[in-house]
Amino acid sequence: MKIRNGFVSNSSSSSFIILFRSQTPCEHCGIRLDIEELLSHYKHEDTEIELNGSEEFMDDIEGKKIDYEHFGHPSHYMDYIKEYESYVKEALKPENKDRKLMRISIDHHDQFTQNIFDALIKKGDIIVLNDWVE
Repeated sequence: MKIRNGFVSNSSSSSFIILFRSQTPCEHCGIRLDIEELLSHYKHEDTEIELNGSEEFMDDIEGKKIDYEHFGHPSHYMDYIKEYESYVKEALKPENKDRKLMRISIDHHDQFTQNIFDALIKKGDIIVLNDWVE
C-alpha cells in the first residue's frame, strides 16, 4: 500500500489505483461517503473514474496484450500488463472481497473531491495501491 503525500498543484490531475469499500456511514453524521457515486455524478474537469471494477481492468489488460503483440513488444506494455495484473490479484484476495478496484483521476483544482478522498483514506474505506501525476 502506498501512502499519498498530497495532490500536486502544477499538474492537471492526480491518478490513483484504489481498492474502495462503500457502505460505511460517517461516524459523525451518518452519511455514507461513496467515491464511486460521487465521481459518477459530480463532474469537475479531469476528475473521473477511468476503470471501474476488476472486469474493466482485465479488459484493459487484454487491450494492452493486443498492443504488445501488434507493436513489436515494447517493454512498457509488458510492464503495464504485469502491474495491472498485480492490482487484479490484490483485489481478488479474500480480505478485499468487499472492496472494488478502481482507477480514478482527480483534478488538482477539485478540492471538494480531494477532501472526501482524503477522509475515506483516513477512515480505511480507500486503500491506495498506486498513484501518479498526469
